[in-house]
Amino acid sequence: MNNSLKYFFVMTVIIYVYIHNPFITFLGGIGSIAYLFPLTLLYLRDKDVRKLFSKNRDVIACSCGIIVYCAIKMGLGSDFGNFRQALYHFITTDILAIPIAVLIYRWTLKFDKVLVFNGFLAAIITVFCLISPSFNQIIKSILIETVDLWEKGQEGIRGFGLSNEFLYGYGLSLGIIVSYAIYNNYIKKWWFIIYLMLCSLAILVNARTGMVIVILSVLLYFVFSPRSVLNYGLWGMILVIIAIPIFSFFIKNDSVIEFASDFFFVFQRLFVDGDVSDNGTLFDFTKMFVFPSNLMDWIFGTGNNLFGNEGEHSDIGFINQLYYGGILYLSLLILLIYLLTKRIHNKYWKIMCWLIFLVSNFKGNLFMGCGNMRLFYLIIIYDYWARIKSENEYLLLKQK
Repeated sequence: MNNSLKYFFVMTVIIYVYIHNPFITFLGGIGSIAYLFPLTLLYLRDKDVRKLFSKNRDVIACSCGIIVYCAIKMGLGSDFGNFRQALYHFITTDILAIPIAVLIYRWTLKFDKVLVFNGFLAAIITVFCLISPSFNQIIKSILIETVDLWEKGQEGIRGFGLSNEFLYGYGLSLGIIVSYAIYNNYIKKWWFIIYLMLCSLAILVNARTGMVIVILSVLLYFVFSPRSVLNYGLWGMILVIIAIPIFSFFIKNDSVIEFASDFFFVFQRLFVDGDVSDNGTLFDFTKMFVFPSNLMDWIFGTGNNLFGNEGEHSDIGFINQLYYGGILYLSLLILLIYLLTKRIHNKYWKIMCWLIFLVSNFKGNLFMGCGNMRLFYLIIIYDYWARIKSENEYLLLKQK
């Protein structure tokens, strides 16, 4: 095995663990991302890691501001949850993503290829879990589920694959990977339609909101490349729609098929029928818009989290953040995204990253240390570092 192949394999494992963080029984029952923490030792001896950290001072300062804000709220009587999430987010994104980005570039790996392969690996594991109950049982036997799917009424309907975040981060992460592949023009490759079908299926049977990212990235691509619509768009949509009944033939679980197909019925009822009253998903969302009751709470928040409440309840990230920390807290979170996206020069990808943020933070709390946020951060930081290094190399060549 040559060095490039070894590096590719090692980085594939690192990135898979970094995104999906499966809790594996024989690894001590803790999140496998913990085994990546030794990479932070590179801060002690690697000048490139320290340089990239320095280049991200503004983002890191904003993340520290969020931690301080949550600490103040906790000191005033709020629960520990948001502070813990802010700290975990800081460690796993601001700190851990930097050495990973540096290693990807140093090992001269094509990051887009590693990421696209990661998407394929995750999707193919999900597909095998769906079509082979025995394989699914093997995966479940080595995986500690940190979310009680039975308690949520989702057992046997969702949770197919090797991940820790089936109800949120898994589907959104795959959506981001597909979006990044489209950004890197993989949509022009002959096998991309098959890849899209596999990833779409993995998304639809876990966290369907990821399909919104896929659809938006395809539509935005056609806005920027209108001539590609006839070449790729029509056939792509037809094949994805055909794929659903084909996969249904192999999946012997009507509940899974109904859950996956319901995504398309949601769009039909919303955009064709214009009706949300008979739509459980959309109707539930309309009940989740819970706002602070007075001016002080609008500005500084109530210090309470609506997620999981028995009374007033909301899954929507923006609502939870506003209710917890007010406009000040929400502004800090949006500032963090702005500081990240200002590093992006490509117009398509900058717009797409804002759409990813809007969709992800509407579906849930993007800042709770989830895999889709780690992936979102890593992509931006890697692209930023690759641009810095290539510009430096160009200047050196010019001086010669």
